[in-house]
Amino acid sequence: MSGSDDRENVYNEPMFFGDFNGQMSMGNRESVQYQVNQASEPDIATVVAEVLKKLGALGLPEDDLNDAVVEGKAVLAEVAKEEPDRTVVRRGINYLKGAVAGIAAGVATGANQGAAEIGQQIVRDLGSLII
Repeated sequence: MSGSDDRENVYNEPMFFGDFNGQMSMGNRESVQYQVNQASEPDIATVVAEVLKKLGALGLPEDDLNDAVVEGKAVLAEVAKEEPDRTVVRRGINYLKGAVAGIAAGVATGANQGAAEIGQQIVRDLGSLII
């Protein structure tokens, strides 16, 4: 049994499991500070407002554009409430992603490269939302 050691590892520093967001100080003789700033999640209202500004540049058929605008405004109205209904928000976000998915993939009829890039950015932005 050579080379085998049953000693227990001893850690003299704090250990964190999971998310840590805040400040911590430690040390006996000197001060050591750690600060972790978690990136803030994108604001739903900000992202949806930006999407609404970009929709016109995609070349969506008029009915599809109007429906997407209505859904986007419904999401904005919902997130402005004190207790928004997450189901309404999620449904609206998914509708918007679906409305631009064909253009983002470059398969929509008449979609040019610029529209495809805008569509891809919209899908990424909407996909980054935590609902």
